[in-house]
Amino acid sequence: MCFLYTHIIKNVCICHEQSAYSHVLTNIHLLGDDRVNVHPQLAAIHTIWHREHNRIADELANLNPDWSDETLYQEARRIVIAEIQHITYKEWLPILLGRKYTRAIGLTVGNSYSRNYNSDDEPAVSNEAATAALRFLNSLMQGKLSLPDNFRQQNKTLQLAEHFFNPRVIESEEVLDGLLRGLATQTSQKMDINLIPDITSKLYTSNGNDLGLDAISLDIERGRDHGLPGYNYYRRYCGLPAAKTFDDFLDYIPTEMMRKLRTIYSHPNDVDLIVGGMAERPADDGMIGPTFRCLIYEQFSRSRRTDRFFYDSATQPHPFTPEQLTQLRNVTLARIFCDNGDDITHMQRNVFLKPQAGNELRRCTDFEAIPSVDLFAWAERAKAYR
Repeated sequence: MCFLYTHIIKNVCICHEQSAYSHVLTNIHLLGDDRVNVHPQLAAIHTIWHREHNRIADELANLNPDWSDETLYQEARRIVIAEIQHITYKEWLPILLGRKYTRAIGLTVGNSYSRNYNSDDEPAVSNEAATAALRFLNSLMQGKLSLPDNFRQQNKTLQLAEHFFNPRVIESEEVLDGLLRGLATQTSQKMDINLIPDITSKLYTSNGNDLGLDAISLDIERGRDHGLPGYNYYRRYCGLPAAKTFDDFLDYIPTEMMRKLRTIYSHPNDVDLIVGGMAERPADDGMIGPTFRCLIYEQFSRSRRTDRFFYDSATQPHPFTPEQLTQLRNVTLARIFCDNGDDITHMQRNVFLKPQAGNELRRCTDFEAIPSVDLFAWAERAKAYR
């Protein structure tokens, strides 16, 4: 569904009126989050989830022709939320935090209903997670966005700095699919304090040539504005020894990084959380160091146990049936890409890992390799929403 002052091009809502970004562009995509317009990869991800909602609503309407529009909307919304939650906890977090770690701390989703809801816990997003730990993603970004074909032969790229606030680039032929395949193929940057020029000197430029903003400077200043304690404080908070000298950082920070910190900061207590966290070596088989791992684990654990409506909760007012829950556990981001791209024919089962032995490219029509959610489990079962 599109809203206010829009029309549809390739199942994407386009707005031609005033917006928060009207100073830099005329035509924007109108979805649930204005950040859809920031750069092409964000636009692609927002678009496929928009399409997934509509795809589910259409299929539910075919299965249940007597359902009202409101029932179709609410049940499709509930299913999409469940899919995002399952993918986050089943596919993304184990790679980010490390599979051994997520298993040891019980953060993975199981095969039955969960009964972890705790109404006494605070359901907020912590300042340290939102303002520092989760911003590690900037370190992983590539400046050239790969657009390979279905068999992962690279045919062209987009320069990130040339496409800020240019969401309509995904309307060009093969760009949306190319971006999705690129996200599933291109290696990310290494996790460290070295960021690409596209976001350290050209952030939010309109053509890639002008001087832009600096993402890491913004993140550092935001942390200070929010009153976040320093990196050394959160080392102690997460069970690591507090550093009295910069050399004490060497337990988790490489020597070269430590030397850079010593030239910038006067004392270990002065090191900003986002800087120290991004400087750490990855812990075990994860992608991030122990401090950010601790803070992100704490956030996602709390987000799950304080969510009365978490998808596998047995105690929510209208839980999914066992059959529905079984189907929801089939979802992968690979299936979302397959079902909602323009013409994606091949995908590896786990798109968070590159195609390789054990994670080979499979046809999207191979439902054994890339399972789907069978919505027949919802035939005539949803509650009416009024």
